[in-house]
This record gives sequence, C-alpha cells and structure tokens, in this order.
Amino acid sequence: MNRLSKYLNIIVFICVFAIFLAGITLRIATAEGMSYWLAFLTALLCVAAVLFFAGKIKLRERFIKRNYKWQVCLAVLAGVCFAVKLIWVLVFRIKPTVDYSTFYDTALAFAGDGPFNVLYLSLFPHIMGYSWFLSGFFRIFGSGFLVAPVVNVVLSVFSGMMIFRLLRSNAGLYEACTGFALWIICPSGTLYNTMTLSEPYYTCLIFAVLCILDYMCSIVDGSIIAGIFCGCLSGVLLALINAARPIGAVFIIAFFIWYLLLRGKKSFTKMNIKVFFPYAVFMLAVYLLAGSAWSAKINNILGTEVSSFPGYSVYTGFDTETYGTYDGSAMQLLTDIAVSEGSEAAQQKMLEMAKENILSGNINFAKLLKNKLIAFLGNDEGGAYYSIEWLKPRQYSFLAFMSNIFYYALVIVLAIKVIIRIKGLKTINAQNEGGIVEYALLSALGIIIAQMLVEVAGRYHYALIPIIIMLVCSFRRV
Repeated sequence: MNRLSKYLNIIVFICVFAIFLAGITLRIATAEGMSYWLAFLTALLCVAAVLFFAGKIKLRERFIKRNYKWQVCLAVLAGVCFAVKLIWVLVFRIKPTVDYSTFYDTALAFAGDGPFNVLYLSLFPHIMGYSWFLSGFFRIFGSGFLVAPVVNVVLSVFSGMMIFRLLRSNAGLYEACTGFALWIICPSGTLYNTMTLSEPYYTCLIFAVLCILDYMCSIVDGSIIAGIFCGCLSGVLLALINAARPIGAVFIIAFFIWYLLLRGKKSFTKMNIKVFFPYAVFMLAVYLLAGSAWSAKINNILGTEVSSFPGYSVYTGFDTETYGTYDGSAMQLLTDIAVSEGSEAAQQKMLEMAKENILSGNINFAKLLKNKLIAFLGNDEGGAYYSIEWLKPRQYSFLAFMSNIFYYALVIVLAIKVIIRIKGLKTINAQNEGGIVEYALLSALGIIIAQMLVEVAGRYHYALIPIIIMLVCSFRRV
C-alpha cells in the first residue's frame, strides 16, 4: 500500500506539472510576436540567478543559523504584505464594470441599497455567495468603490499567513518565509485585488480548509471530538466556497481519494480512522445541509427558484467557435429561454444542447482542449488584461510581462522539483507521503479537470497560484 501511494503521489505531481507546461508551451508556440518567449526566457534567467545566488551565499543555512522566531517572521511578512497590496489598491483605483459591477450591485442589494437582478442571479446564483460576504462590509464601512479592494487586501494577507503556516508545518521556517514572500510579490494577485471579484475570497477559504486538514494530520491522540469539530468547520467552509464558486465537490472528492489512496497504510491505523471517519461524516453532512440552507435562503430572497446546475457553462465549455471561453450568443439564448420558461428550465435546456453537441461528432476535442489550456493556463496576464481600460499601453505591456515572468518562473522551479523527485524516487520514504501538500496538489488537479469541462477564463486559475507557490517552496519535501 505504501509503495502504491508513493507512485500515485508522483503521478499526481507529474500530471499537474505536465498540464501547466502544456498550457504555457502551447501559448508560446501559437502566439504572434515574441512577448511570451521573452517572458519565459527572462523567467529562466531569473530562476537561474536566484538559485545560483542563494546557493553561493548559502542563504538557507544563514537564515537557519540566525534562529529567527517564527512569530516575528510572520508579523513582519504580514505587515509588508498588507502595506504593499494596500498601497497598490489606493494608488490604482478601478471602478467596477461588467462582471465586477454585478458583484458590486448584488452586494449593494444585500446591504439594502438596491434591487436584485433576479433573472441573472437565478441563472448564476454563485454570484450571490461573494456578494453576501461583501455586503457585510458595505453595512459597516459604506458602499464606496474602495471597500472591496481593501477587503481583498485583508483576504490576501490571511491567505499569505496560511501559506506560511502550512509551509512551516510541512517544510520549515525558511520555506514558509519564502512562500509568503513570493505571494507578496505575485503581480497578478496584487492586480486582482483592485477589482470587485470573488477569487481572493474563495481562495482564502480554500487555504482555511487546507489548514484544518493539516491540523487533522497532526492529531496523535485519536480525538473523536476534534474530528467532529474540524469536520463541521470544513463542511461550512466548503459550502461557502461552493456558494461563491461551484467547486466545493472537487475538494470533497479529492479528500476521499487522498485519504484512501495517497496516504498509504497510515490511513487505516486505528488512530487515524478514529479521527478521520467522524471528520468525513460531519464534513459531508454539514456541507450538504449548509448548501441546502443557502439555496433556500437565496430562493426566498429572489422569490424564484434558482438554477441547480450550470448548463450554460458546460455548453460554452464545448463551444468550438469560442473554444470554451465566453459566448455572447449562448448567453443571449440562455436569457431568452429563462424569460419564457424560468432559470432552471433554461440551464437544463442548455445542458441538453451541450450533450447533443458533445455527441454530435462535430467537435475536434484535441483542438478544443488545446485552446482551453491556452486560455486557462497559458499565461497569467489576466490581472493586467482586466485592468486595461485604466492602463496606458506601456503600463499594460509592462504589468502583463511581469505577471508572466513570475508565473513562468514558478513553473520552471516546478520542473526542477519534478526532476529531483523522479531521480530520488527510490529513496523517498512513503511514510512522509500523503501530507497536505499532496492533498493540495490533488485538489489543484481536480480544479483543472473540472475547468476543462466548462467555460474557461484566465482568472479562474487564481487559486492555483498559491498552491503552486506552496509546492515549489516545500524544498524539504522533494
């Protein structure tokens, strides 16, 4: 069992890396001009220079010798993160438009300052999850355009602190500081903070779930109470994630695969079963109950039945004309059906149309998958792209270039880790496998697979960036 788990973990690792590499390679190979090539080559030089410099001065050894207190490191990094990201959102102000104005207007409605767009929200109820969260801050601080960006800054700081906690637990203090520092300088993360959107919110919730599960892995006394409490808390968090972005089921499926297949024999010890069985039962039960309660709440608020499945997103995901990206004509069709027959019927009809399209034999799935990978993982310039209305051409080019350099550098370091891990496969201790890093990786793979079945956009990989940061920084886990 341990041998099987060891090989399954490396397979998941390689799959995630291969998918990222495929997206980037396809983006570079099909793009006009040399901007992506230049970004990749610059990233390669930066990685080489940093690794050489760090090795030359023995940076890690020097850091360890100084015996810093983790509390001081965390406080300093959290302060720097807050300052850097707050300065950016204060200097670079963006008025909510398009999708972001929908989040903003819905939050206003929750706060009692406007009507709900009943038709649109009943078609896409996940809009309401983040908007409900944001409305609490509107009630306290008012509805100024800066409220959402400042909330995003705070969420980003919390995400960084959880990256720090997970890396400190699973690698070491040096790795934890490195991970938090990378999150601070991540260009796209900082750019997205200026917008009224759900990505920083549900990413923070995802890392809260990871921290809970990491704590579960550290329990040594077989506490049933801890399993029940953590299961309930995880269920609530997953329901909140699902309310903002319908990916909660991905983390539940990943949990069972991780526990049964990736952790080896330790999953089946009496102590682990005593802790994780109640955790799984209560996590699933609370997730389902909280999800039902949320659906009932928004049905009551809107005064109509909201759709239960995103048929439009599946239809668009297999649209060969837009290659899985936003389709205005499909959106208009969905709206027309919803006006006459209701939101649930409209989404179900779009799902039936998607099935017919998939089974028609007219889809070149290889070409569709290629273009979806390019759109989803080919670059990380979405933060600059969605800000283009407020940027000068040179500013846009610079921010997009810097975002891609950072993103490509992460994947290059990931490649180094894959090589090291494969070379050291025989010496890997299976008992050290199946930790929270592996669960996060498996969840990332699940998100990628799920995204290949529905509509894609560059910003949807936002939550994957901190997971990759956590992976590339866990040097002691190679």
